[in-house]
Amino acid sequence: MINQEKALNLFHKQQEKNMVSHAYLIVGKRDAFSFAEYMAQSLMCQEQKIGACGTCPSCIRIKEKQHGDYRILGQDDASIKKEEILSLKDSFGQTNLERDGHKVYVIEDVENASISALNSILKFLEEPESDITAILTTSVPNRVLETIQSRCMMIQLEEPDKEILYKAALEQGLDALDAYVLAQTEANLETIIELSDSEVYHQVKDIAIEFIKMLDQKRVHESIVYLQHEGIKNKKLDKDNISLLFDILITMMTLNDNENIQSILLDMTMQDKVIYKGIFVAMKDRIRPGINVNLLIDQCGYEIIQNFKRSSL
Repeated sequence: MINQEKALNLFHKQQEKNMVSHAYLIVGKRDAFSFAEYMAQSLMCQEQKIGACGTCPSCIRIKEKQHGDYRILGQDDASIKKEEILSLKDSFGQTNLERDGHKVYVIEDVENASISALNSILKFLEEPESDITAILTTSVPNRVLETIQSRCMMIQLEEPDKEILYKAALEQGLDALDAYVLAQTEANLETIIELSDSEVYHQVKDIAIEFIKMLDQKRVHESIVYLQHEGIKNKKLDKDNISLLFDILITMMTLNDNENIQSILLDMTMQDKVIYKGIFVAMKDRIRPGINVNLLIDQCGYEIIQNFKRSSL
């Protein structure tokens, strides 16, 4: 069962009152797809009218993505295309393949859809059918068209308490930097501990630390060359871990009282930290499916150099 009591109660009450919406927007950085999947199971469960048993043939086929009247879009790295929405609409316009009498489609991370796809989604939502439920998910609702939001019932998922996760990670012996970074991005202590021991995490962390050391020493151009060399030439940064790099960099600009970070940032002023943090946040916000990591690194370098030139005047 998903650990989202308020959201579950809301959805279950709608089922009890036979007031299920034709479209939902699930908002949350974690659990969003799992919650959407549970909703689909609940709507097509063969054993329960409220909620999902998780064990009937329908629930199992949904879990295994084998149900004929259940479709998912947006689970690969590519942006959702208009053609996918049109294909979905066409297939759902045909007779049900299953006996349940209901059809559900999930569009994961809907904010990553192309403009033409978003317009097609909007048109689909504007023509609701009683036997079709749309479930969209997003972690950044401000990037979802307001016209789409207005046609969906929004369910806001609760986020885990980051401070509790941070303190628990510290108690497990993690360094403050590791604990803080991973508490921001992960949902449970087990995953935090696992990632803190991973080779990929330490590789990206080492790049971030060396890069920041150079910035601290005003070796700005050298720091950019280093980031390009490690990330592009040595291929240590890719679409799967570039977000982690910026998470670590943002954290290093935030944790002012951490001894390990203080030992690295000997000369960087508070003003510099604020400016660099702004650059790193802006770069992370540009990350999309299919992002060109090389261009993103180059853009980050450009912004840093421009700031250095302004501060040197």
